[in-house]
Amino acid sequence: MRAGGQAAARVLAEMVSSGADSRKALATALQLSKASVSRTVSGLLAHGLLKEGRKQADAGRGRRAISLR
Repeated sequence: MRAGGQAAARVLAEMVSSGADSRKALATALQLSKASVSRTVSGLLAHGLLKEGRKQADAGRGRRAISLR
């Protein structure tokens, strides 16, 4: 897997084990910056290993999170 190497493996493992389904949830769970997670997720999306779902329910201020699957 070359879509980010170890970071990609950590993101996928976290999604399977905890059910994290947004970039923000992954960044929090993995203690990584949102930018690092976004970069890794972009690689996984480009390789077809992840897909973006619908925007999640509005949780207050800011942009709504896009679910990942």
